[in-house]
Amino acid sequence: MWKACKIFNQGSKVIGANLPNGVRGATINAIGSSLPELITALLFFIILSENNESISAALGTVIGSAVFNILIIPSIVIFILIRKKFNLKIKKKIIFRDGIVLLFVQFYLFKTLTDNIITINEALMMLFMYGFYIIFLLYQNKSNVKNVKISKSEIKQGWKKLLLGATIAAIGCWLCVHACEAISQANWHLPFKSNTSFPGLNISIGLTALLIAAAASSMPDLFLSIIDAQEGHADDALSNPLGSNIFDLCIAFTIPLIIYTLINGQIDLSNTQNIIEIQYFILLMISITIIFLSSILFWKIQYFNLFHVILFTVLFITFVIVICQPKILNKILVYFL
Repeated sequence: MWKACKIFNQGSKVIGANLPNGVRGATINAIGSSLPELITALLFFIILSENNESISAALGTVIGSAVFNILIIPSIVIFILIRKKFNLKIKKKIIFRDGIVLLFVQFYLFKTLTDNIITINEALMMLFMYGFYIIFLLYQNKSNVKNVKISKSEIKQGWKKLLLGATIAAIGCWLCVHACEAISQANWHLPFKSNTSFPGLNISIGLTALLIAAAASSMPDLFLSIIDAQEGHADDALSNPLGSNIFDLCIAFTIPLIIYTLINGQIDLSNTQNIIEIQYFILLMISITIIFLSSILFWKIQYFNLFHVILFTVLFITFVIVICQPKILNKILVYFL
């Protein structure tokens, strides 16, 4: 993932050279760094299509990645900016723009799952949401478009690096999906060595995807933001996580969902064992997003500081503890759902 990210970042700088500050991070970087989530979700739908747990695993990956993106990435980025003494002024307009869109998409997803049925029209609606988001971004910032001269050969090399980075990421995702499927069971076996078994986690594939596949697929988001932060590009570093989360929900989860529903028809979640668990994960993601935005937008804080680093880190640790403790999880499920 690290190698793929470095290659992709080289290409994105060329392809997005003329995009305004903050737009490259929310579009090209977000799309490229979120390709692992898209590929992972698609592979989960393909590999787990027979046991009806594919949507749980795909959503687990996207939701876990969303929480990782919105808490861990800003924590590390802000810490780097503080150490390097870069400008830490909060661009509330950018955070508000992407944050409101993200919350709207999250609430729509939760509403979609409450009737236990997902139709092709509901999936297409999330796809249209992303299209409107991109159009709005480009229209809003059209006056800030840069005028950097780039040769055709540079553009060609840029696209080659984008595709090469995506290919390397796809290989990593394929390995990750098979690994998650194996270790979610009580026991798992090494390929081609059926007599050698190891103890697994013995948890649902959705929870495995939430904790492991999500963290692995979020590495490119983290690496790209670190690179931008080290170079002082705070706008792109901090807009990438929010833009990536919007992409994850509207594209990385939706496109595999659309393909699946076109082939198999609408999805009936009433037979899915972990539907309550999925709804809880979404509620938890929405709650964390609200806390994240509140700590930035609604307090009289004009600059990022160590308070944000500590708050986001503590929130993520709490998230992992709650997810990993079935007793706590069950109590919250009973109370809310």
